[in-house]
Amino acid sequence: MSSYNADQALLVAWGGVNSTARSELRNQFFQIRVWDAEAFMDELLDVYENLDEEIRNELRLKPIWIADQED
Repeated sequence: MSSYNADQALLVAWGGVNSTARSELRNQFFQIRVWDAEAFMDELLDVYENLDEEIRNELRLKPIWIADQED
């Protein structure tokens, strides 16, 4: 953050973070946000339809329909 004079940062830790890092990051909640793979995908899917077509083409996501298993 200091290298870019940023007030906030987003760390995407695909595999999550260990307990030591999680504890340290908890103290910096308003400065640094951490997303694991699930949080990243949730956020991406929430805005996917609003992304520029060029970005969507690079991501190359396709919807998949599955049958509901409920009785």
